Amino acid sequence: MRREKNPKYIAAGAHEYGHAQIAAKSKYPKARAVSNALGGFSDVAGLGIGALAQHKFGRLGASILGGAVSGATHVPLLIEEHSASKRALKAMKASGELSPEEYREAEQTLGRAYKTYVNRALGASATSAAALSGHAGLLSAGVSTRGLSQKDAVNLLKQIKGNEADARRVRGLGDKMGQRKVRQVYGASPTYVAPYDHVRPFYKRKAQYLRALNRAGLPVSARDLKHGAVTLPHYEKR
Repeated sequence: MRREKNPKYIAAGAHEYGHAQIAAKSKYPKARAVSNALGGFSDVAGLGIGALAQHKFGRLGASILGGAVSGATHVPLLIEEHSASKRALKAMKASGELSPEEYREAEQTLGRAYKTYVNRALGASATSAAALSGHAGLLSAGVSTRGLSQKDAVNLLKQIKGNEADARRVRGLGDKMGQRKVRQVYGASPTYVAPYDHVRPFYKRKAQYLRALNRAGLPVSARDLKHGAVTLPHYEKR
């Protein structure tokens, strides 16, 4: 029997509007975009700094420093993910759209999603430290933790399936969160697409940014880049 409401879908959408809300209220949106992107370069940063420090601190010291740097580059993203979930939960509770049981399911979904980011950060830290120290066991643990994080994320994504009413509920939550200008599009995993003005440090031209998003499978157009967009999986039509 098909469910009339999927709290996981609603929670995922509200979470992305949480990101939009954070971006809109940020005093330094470009700096925010840069700091959140650092997690993608955690291995390079950790290995690079660790290698440079090896002659001064030795292999053990360099591995500790490299692992710490790799983990630290994830901190801005972890903080934002936590804040986005907190904002989503606040909006869902205030809306009264979910029953207590559905709200708990939404809360658990966001908790599971956040755990995948934490595991990714721990895996990156362990992998960098292992590469610098040559510790095979630590390397195995790091790779395993990263693999578990990816597996959990994929399994969770498979459960985020909503219907047309769920999509409307998400849109309504976004509006109540002050994000009426943010477009809601369908056909990809839950993602917040930042306005072009926020990512100028990475892309000199809007067309370049749009091509990168489309290559990543995000179904956005040029008009979505003015105020940003929230992408969600296609919903089931009744």
